Amino acid sequence: MDSERQQRFADTDYEVRAATYSPDGAFIAWGDSQGTVTLCERVSRKVLSKEVKAHAPLVHDVKMSPDGTLLASCGADSTIKLWRVQSDGLQKLRRRCAGTWATSIIRPSRLTALDWLQRVAIRL
Repeated sequence: MDSERQQRFADTDYEVRAATYSPDGAFIAWGDSQGTVTLCERVSRKVLSKEVKAHAPLVHDVKMSPDGTLLASCGADSTIKLWRVQSDGLQKLRRRCAGTWATSIIRPSRLTALDWLQRVAIRL
């Protein structure tokens, strides 16, 4: 994504590493190269929650659950975090140390992340 499009998309000075929409299209969430996880209204682009340093140093992936009530994020700090999506922002529910890099969230409905280095699934 070129930097001009990135700025319009996310209103951030940092590289957007991963993004996801809620199933109903009402929200968009993204993680950036500084470890911040952000949730905003898709149409108005109003930022509802900005979790600075949710992961350090960067976010690998973010995914919404099929019902849109949960957001999972994983980062280079070897953690996976689970957030409740609310109309006024994000509420952190759970944190899990993956032991190595959790590189992608593969089944947010079953709370499963994938560790590409170890080639294993991690259950939250």
